Amino acid sequence: MHKLIHITDPHLVAPSRRLYALDPLLRFRAAIDAVKARHADAEAVFVTGDLTHWGEPAAYAALKDEIARLPMPCHLALGNHDTRATFHQAFPEAPTDDEGFVQYLAPLPGAKALVLDTLVDGASYGALCAARLGWIERSLRSLGGAKLFVFLHHAPFAVGIPAMDKSRLNDGAERLGQLLGAHAGVRHLFHGHLHRPLAGSWRGIPCSTVPATAHQILLDYCEPRTVYGSHEPPAIGVVFWDAETLVVHQENYLDTSPRFALDKGEEAQSLAELPQL
Repeated sequence: MHKLIHITDPHLVAPSRRLYALDPLLRFRAAIDAVKARHADAEAVFVTGDLTHWGEPAAYAALKDEIARLPMPCHLALGNHDTRATFHQAFPEAPTDDEGFVQYLAPLPGAKALVLDTLVDGASYGALCAARLGWIERSLRSLGGAKLFVFLHHAPFAVGIPAMDKSRLNDGAERLGQLLGAHAGVRHLFHGHLHRPLAGSWRGIPCSTVPATAHQILLDYCEPRTVYGSHEPPAIGVVFWDAETLVVHQENYLDTSPRFALDKGEEAQSLAELPQL
């Protein structure tokens, strides 16, 4: 089976700064270390937006240094916390469409990855304007029936968390659904923004996201006055696929809980007595 890695919402700030009592850079660096140590055989890494928290040049420079350590290609999407102009200064080589949006096709074994730009300057919600949708339509037409993975920051659907549903992909979601629905080869849609583990389907397309490498969003089904964060564990998505199957694992890469052999558990009186792997 083939493998890719899904990372989302690093929210990097300038090195040595903290965000919500956490160091986003150290947590992202640990994610990169985990990929290098356990998933060096992956075909590619995709980071679905909110690459930085305030769009600082120093934060993008730190991002560039970290992903340069990866042994495989790393593909970046923009989120609502990013600044497109500053991103282009840090990554002048990043592919774009004709209008300068960070949208492109990336190769995968037997498939293509469609990376979309849903950033609206100064807004928390996402949008796909007519120009971006036009590029998507032309790109899908050029692919014929090729298998396709889609990567974007904002989910194009509501997820039942009212505080976050207000900032989903608003403008252009309906048209995106029509375009993807007409392309028979869409395998999976990966998104970010929610800072939570989530899986489901949208218009018959399987979808998933994983916790952020930075802070998380509190799971709150009520209508809150604000968005609440939490320090739940970060994770990366480890995706295996072949012609018939696609599986997404959530890997809590900072987990240090005890490891033990299950066949010895019946005889052990406590975790301290269990053999550590």
